[in-house]
Amino acid sequence: MIKRLQKRFVFISICSVAIVLLIILGAINLYSFIQIVENADSMLELVSKNAFIMPDDHGGNGGNGVIPDENRWQNGKNLSPETPYMLRYFTVTFTEDGQVSTLNVDKIAAVNEEQASNMALDTFENGRAQGFDGVYRYLRTELSDGGCEISYLDCSTDLNTFYTLLKTSIAVSLGGTAAVLLLLILFSKKAIGPLAESYEKQKHFITDASHELKTPLTIIDANTEIIEMEHGESHWTKSIRAQVKRLADLTGNLVSLSRMDEGDQKPLVTEFSLSDAVKETMEGFETRAEQSGKHIEMNVGNNISYEGNEDSIRKLIGILADNALKYSPDGSVISLSLSKSSKGIVLTITNPAVGMTAGSHDELFERFYRGDSSRSSELPGYGIGLSIAQSIVIQHNGKIRAISDGASLKFTIQL
Repeated sequence: MIKRLQKRFVFISICSVAIVLLIILGAINLYSFIQIVENADSMLELVSKNAFIMPDDHGGNGGNGVIPDENRWQNGKNLSPETPYMLRYFTVTFTEDGQVSTLNVDKIAAVNEEQASNMALDTFENGRAQGFDGVYRYLRTELSDGGCEISYLDCSTDLNTFYTLLKTSIAVSLGGTAAVLLLLILFSKKAIGPLAESYEKQKHFITDASHELKTPLTIIDANTEIIEMEHGESHWTKSIRAQVKRLADLTGNLVSLSRMDEGDQKPLVTEFSLSDAVKETMEGFETRAEQSGKHIEMNVGNNISYEGNEDSIRKLIGILADNALKYSPDGSVISLSLSKSSKGIVLTITNPAVGMTAGSHDELFERFYRGDSSRSSELPGYGIGLSIAQSIVIQHNGKIRAISDGASLKFTIQL
């Protein structure tokens, strides 16, 4: 149990770290990409407005490649006079009937007029106002004459920087997660040390107490037998012997449950017929069912074999059948089915249950849990049978669930 708790602690911790890293690094990369898109759209707006004053071949037209003062601020950012020289862009103008009227590829070397025309035609046909075409961000601007102008901006440098940041983030997150996982594995035992110590003390207490109880219980049982031999059996001696047996069974079950929780001792595993084990175990409960006017319906698949501890599996079936008989009203029909599918072997036991709320009932597997307190004193048992059943299922790497629809209780075991 401590090992399972340690594994669960490591799993939950590493998942938490991974989720936090994913959120943080994802937010950083998303913000970076949004900034690239916003900056590209800002530049494309300036390109579409012909906002850049570039020097002519002879150094005229101002000769300094600047941005007019009214366009120096774009989305709250003061643009540098060097911005016109850093941009790589081209524009294509269409007439109202969709024909290319003008091409301007003077500010880019990677795209010629034919490539620009083909890219613009594809963009014109898809009808989108803005987006990406490879590493180029485009913006479509409608003109007063019914035509349109499509401007393209080369974002390869920014995108390469973004991809580098993304790869670095992934590498850092994987490395960080692996480092945290290693540290958790190294220190998880120390982290759950106090809990493990408390559990060990509890386990030793149960074992020691059971051994200490065996002697006085044996003496009480022997003395009661002597009294019966001398004075005859009476109601009082019967009650004493019944309570002694009840207490002896309880201590034995607690010790068995404690040993199963340890997980250190592996049960003897053999391959056996699970179909036969179910049928033979349920035969012993059919008489009990008839005595209380109940009926057991079985739908057991033939020739279903299973590799596990046969004694434990038989005990599991017996616990569930006993629980169904105890807590179902007189005249009830108890259903049991055993089937095999691609997902494994499934065993279900269903019995009518009065007063249960619909939904999952994992609390039934808690030790000493008695669901119907008003009937607890009337029904035999200690409230640990289902805990033992759960431990047997876990010991065989299976799953057990208790689900109610409000009128019945269904136990499902997947092996």
